[in-house]
Amino acid sequence: MRTVAAVLFLSACAEEELDSPAEREPDVIVDGTLPDGVDLDDVLATLVGGGFAVVADPATGEVATVTADEELARIASAEFSVAASATCPDCGDPTCAIAQRTIRIGLHHDSGSDTELFQAVTIDASNFASPSTNPLLFSTVVGDTVTLDTVGTLPTCAPFAWTFDVASALPPLRTFVTSTTVAGDFGAVGNASDADTVCRQTAQAASLGGAWRAWVRDDIDGLPQDRFSSDGPWVRIGDGATVARNLDDLVNDTLQAPILYDESGTAVVGGHAWTGFTSMAFGGTCSNWTSVGTGFLLGGYGLTDRADGAWDQSNLDICTSQLHLLCFEERLN
Repeated sequence: MRTVAAVLFLSACAEEELDSPAEREPDVIVDGTLPDGVDLDDVLATLVGGGFAVVADPATGEVATVTADEELARIASAEFSVAASATCPDCGDPTCAIAQRTIRIGLHHDSGSDTELFQAVTIDASNFASPSTNPLLFSTVVGDTVTLDTVGTLPTCAPFAWTFDVASALPPLRTFVTSTTVAGDFGAVGNASDADTVCRQTAQAASLGGAWRAWVRDDIDGLPQDRFSSDGPWVRIGDGATVARNLDDLVNDTLQAPILYDESGTAVVGGHAWTGFTSMAFGGTCSNWTSVGTGFLLGGYGLTDRADGAWDQSNLDICTSQLHLLCFEERLN
């Protein structure tokens, strides 16, 4: 799981002491003073996809940061300032033709990998026209803080808001369901790595390129997320829809869309795919994917057209059955 903790330093016409501790509601954190007349529900509506919002009043100096996803562990404090190029230091001055404000963000990167490339992506902007962030792209060292400055123009002196998130600046990775099916030994006598081989061969046959891993578990290679070196995001082949924003989406069964499509972009509706996940305390991996067996060996499977918990844990099937695999692209270093 990647966690980006953000300490926001928004500088302004008037500085405001922040309330401490932050006001909390279920799954909502409001740090600072929400300007009068600002509807919290309207702010939260911009946070459906994650990220957090900065809301400020240039006339009073009131400012607040709002996040609707406490699991992101973002810590926000805020003030805001007149941009260096602004001709309107006092937003209430009627002689001023333009008002610009700078939002300064300190992003503390506390997990992931060094030198990953990111960008601040605008989700929504209200009374904060043409927000521009410098630097546009940035990399981090885990444990360090990167400072970003975002300048926007205020068409009026009403409160302004900017909602953003931090996203990878690299192209998204891909995911697909294999069009072919295999029995519970993956056509070999091995373990989860043999499922990876099936994914790589399938991708190669479809001229997809890249490095690939299968989403399967066993008692030798462990959980699939422990074998992955990439943290997404993953989009599905076919329509490019986002399936998972990161590994956390996969682990927590919060997929944005089913994987659904095979390597050629054809929908696999109602397909079963080996994963090894089961509600039982043991088993479910066809003897660690080494045998289809002569007895009653079982393997756990997921459903190719589901985005809830059934995507990788639906039921059990006998290991002689022919099922699909779920393949995820890895970042090539």
